[in-house]
Amino acid sequence: MNPIYKITANGTDLDLGERLISLSCSDESGFKGDSCSITLDDRNSAIELPNTGAVLSVYLGYESTGLSHIGNYIVNNVSLSGAPDRVSIKAHGLDFKSSFKEKVSENHASTTLGALVSAIASKHGLAPKVAKDLSGLVINHITQTNESDMHFLTRLAEMYGAIAKPASGDLIFAEQGSAQSISGGPLGATTIDISQAISWSYSVSKREDYSKVKSEYVDFEQAKTKKIEIGEGDSTYVLQSTYGDKNEAETVAKTTLSRIKKDFRKLQLSTIGNPNLIAESLILLGGFKPGVPTNWVITKAEHSLDPRGFRTQIEGEVYE
Repeated sequence: MNPIYKITANGTDLDLGERLISLSCSDESGFKGDSCSITLDDRNSAIELPNTGAVLSVYLGYESTGLSHIGNYIVNNVSLSGAPDRVSIKAHGLDFKSSFKEKVSENHASTTLGALVSAIASKHGLAPKVAKDLSGLVINHITQTNESDMHFLTRLAEMYGAIAKPASGDLIFAEQGSAQSISGGPLGATTIDISQAISWSYSVSKREDYSKVKSEYVDFEQAKTKKIEIGEGDSTYVLQSTYGDKNEAETVAKTTLSRIKKDFRKLQLSTIGNPNLIAESLILLGGFKPGVPTNWVITKAEHSLDPRGFRTQIEGEVYE
């Protein structure tokens, strides 16, 4: 299969032809930030430099199947080098706005998780996409003190075992590793046979052996800090944060205990380029050594095109 590509800047096809030396675009869960790096052959100074702030749209695929949209990115760095003459472009995800990093102080009370995420999405010009199972969860009280919306959403996601991510004009809030659409239906799975793997590695390691989790919260009516414990046994994991109410402290403790009781399993795999492999999508492994789990959820996907061809490198966690 012959790989093809297209890159547009503010909607105009750059028509780079054979001047593309390398292209690499990453897609990650949460606020880690999608990114794209492009290196071009600038012999004879033929490349028209994009402005910082320009919106790049990247497409990859094959002649036999056509192009697939990989993502939209904002140019934040353009550099020149020589000899040989090169242009390097770095860009970050379009929806990762600087406003997400601004510090905010606000009390959120008598609301739902869906309403809270929706309010934050609206503030940043995004459409809220909250998973059905999470949207109606009641939040009695939670405090955001000198904390960016990015950090606050990440904290909420950790509390509820979810991921929060701005993407394609939406603010997505969904169960982590669920491999489900926002509506609750399953996402399509991609099967990868070992014959399609260029290289791969699988590892399993035991997390620290804790049997319970301790957290604390502020009881504002009694003006005192109280402690709670989730689980049984002598080995205790102590959360360092102080939470806004009992419900928040219990939610975080339960989510933490569930996570630390599981062995940590990690997959890294490089395969022939496949635009359908994106963060939070499900893959099914076939033909691998017995003992290697079959079902995985992608936590990071990196698509690259260079003289070696079109390849996709993924990282994943076990889908349970």
